[in-house]
Amino acid sequence: MRKVYFLLIALFIANCCFAQTNTFPASGSVGIGTSSPNTKLQIVDGANTYSFSSTPQAPLSLENSSLAPGGNTQEYAFTIGQSLSTNNTANLRFSYAGGNGSGSNYVGIGFWANDDILNVRANRYVGINTAIPNVPLDVNVETGWVLSVGQHNAKHLIFGIDSTGNGIGLIQTVYEGVTYTPLSLNYLGGNILIGTKTDNGNDRLQVNGSISTSALTLNNPLGGETINFNNAGINKYAITWDNTNNYLNFSGMANFNSNVGILGNVGIGTTSPQSKLAVNGTITATQVKVTQTGWSDFVFDSAYHLPSLSKTAAFIKTNHHLPDIPSTKEIETNGLDLGSMEKKQMQKIEELTLYQINADKKIEQLEKELSALKNEVEYLKANSK
Repeated sequence: MRKVYFLLIALFIANCCFAQTNTFPASGSVGIGTSSPNTKLQIVDGANTYSFSSTPQAPLSLENSSLAPGGNTQEYAFTIGQSLSTNNTANLRFSYAGGNGSGSNYVGIGFWANDDILNVRANRYVGINTAIPNVPLDVNVETGWVLSVGQHNAKHLIFGIDSTGNGIGLIQTVYEGVTYTPLSLNYLGGNILIGTKTDNGNDRLQVNGSISTSALTLNNPLGGETINFNNAGINKYAITWDNTNNYLNFSGMANFNSNVGILGNVGIGTTSPQSKLAVNGTITATQVKVTQTGWSDFVFDSAYHLPSLSKTAAFIKTNHHLPDIPSTKEIETNGLDLGSMEKKQMQKIEELTLYQINADKKIEQLEKELSALKNEVEYLKANSK
């Protein structure tokens, strides 16, 4: 098979050469245009010499004597195509350029009348649409998609530059012909965009959609890590960590009524809150408002039966606390319901008020009776003389 390759190439090149002295020596080497071939197949065309050889490392090797190492001029090793005598754009050419450094030597593949499409340099750098690759794989495009990885007609990942020309790099997934929202990288500010190609120019990470994560860590070398909640680009709410005082600050921005909504229980000083807000410690406030339905005004209803003081005294003697008021043991076990206790205490205050009103009526009646007795005594004293 190797000899067949040699023969085909020889016939191809011989067709383009002027008639020269040909030789078929017994050594097995073939010379076209030369009577003393130095390799298995050697073709001499004027000043150009084309040598074909074969080694275990290179089964087919072509050497063009006109390609002189050390120069920077691009030269063509050979061409495959039609109308080889003209610069036909359909012709595929293989070119070579020498250089003073190992990284400057390269082999290129391209078409006539165009720059090389693929360049492979001696430093193992590969360039596509560039003659001078700066990284191991360097693809030179201004806009559009550069690389596709995966199943082309089913699901694959594509890389490229935004076609609008704003310099944003894009990474998109394609599944069964549907292109999904990209991951965008803005080279100008180093910002990362997910689900959008519109960079606001401020935030390093911009996400159009929801974020699901097992953990979120904020690390600001200057301190004051902040989470801002925006609406139409206007800061509405912020959560900031105060490194100086070591606390989390919830703050509303200007012209915004700050509200914090939390579903579930909140614990302060405890990791196991049993209610909507559990505080293990002291609460200091200028005002506490408890909202509930019902109040103790039923005490003043004419149908309400006011317990007698004798029954209340008997209950206290037996239970050591007021009726309808929880005992010490109940408070220690269940805690104090502030709203319920305020209601019960107000009930007792209103009952005390009724007791006081009734007592005042009795005192007023007794005072009248006492005054009548005094008048009667004075009358008897005056008439007994």
